[in-house]
Amino acid sequence: MADKVTMDSPEMPFLVVYLECAWGMRVVPRELPAIHINLSIGNMDFGEFEESADADGVFRGFPR
Repeated sequence: MADKVTMDSPEMPFLVVYLECAWGMRVVPRELPAIHINLSIGNMDFGEFEESADADGVFRGFPR
């Protein structure tokens, strides 16, 4: 979802919500395809992305 935080931030972090658990996190746009693909094929779950979010709660990708 795009909300006020998304529009006000230069990084435009979207709010991604997992409805089954009433859980969410923010994700920068360039990482949305990777999350979608990995969740779709069952390669990863939301928790793995959440654990890799930065201290501000935004997922910006995995460390390289």
